[in-house]
Amino acid sequence: MPSRRSLFKRAVLLLPLFQVVHPGPIVSQPPGSSSPHLPVVFEPNRGQADGGTLFVAHTADGTVELRQDGVTINQLTSDDAESFVLRFAGSHEAKVEEEKGKDGSSNYYFGGAVPRKLEHIPLYRRIRYAGIYPGIDAVFHGNHGKLEYDFEVSPGADPEQLRINLASNQAATLNADGSVEIASDKHSIRLLRPKAYQPGDSGSDADVDVSYALIGPRQIGFKLVGYDAKRKLVIDPVVSYGEIIGSNNTTELHAIAVDSDGNL
Repeated sequence: MPSRRSLFKRAVLLLPLFQVVHPGPIVSQPPGSSSPHLPVVFEPNRGQADGGTLFVAHTADGTVELRQDGVTINQLTSDDAESFVLRFAGSHEAKVEEEKGKDGSSNYYFGGAVPRKLEHIPLYRRIRYAGIYPGIDAVFHGNHGKLEYDFEVSPGADPEQLRINLASNQAATLNADGSVEIASDKHSIRLLRPKAYQPGDSGSDADVDVSYALIGPRQIGFKLVGYDAKRKLVIDPVVSYGEIIGSNNTTELHAIAVDSDGNL
């Protein structure tokens, strides 16, 4: 039975540090089984990221920083660090808060000439941006190790308000499979084809036809067909950045154990 305390070093933070995570109940992986998808959890920024960051999430492929107006995805490659910026264009001052209660805690121990530590940082599974546009929330969460963010559109709200701005050195291309590739000079990430649905009163969801719409080379919107504007609408994009063009994954993990729900 593994220890309740798993210790691992994260190379993606660009700092000499160790992070100790305190999980829930732990089970062993069967011999020969494939590696599990580690859950995406969010930490409030207590000094482990720069001052503009509200929450931080570490994945096997990079570090995600949630900011007031959007998200920055930091990918550490074999030769350099790359950041991709997704900003909510023309958004309101949203109320950003965690959901679903605490899911463990995280401790950081920094080396260097003046060692310091950050302890008992709570972990959360979901972060909500309430009111990024009139009648629209954004909810960040993970799904099988990937970052997802749902746009929850209230009845009567206009989903065409949704716009995602990119950094000045990045441009978007719409692929034949419905995904969008966001490329910089060296690397790229992919927004997988979005999904959309409207929750039904009986618990069943009605799928809605949705696709990305390129407003320009640095702005992405959504095109929806055949939805009921009088009902709640959920738009569900997925960010895939595990296969960065021209890069190698440099994250190291040591002595990991997961529980039956995939918790670290």
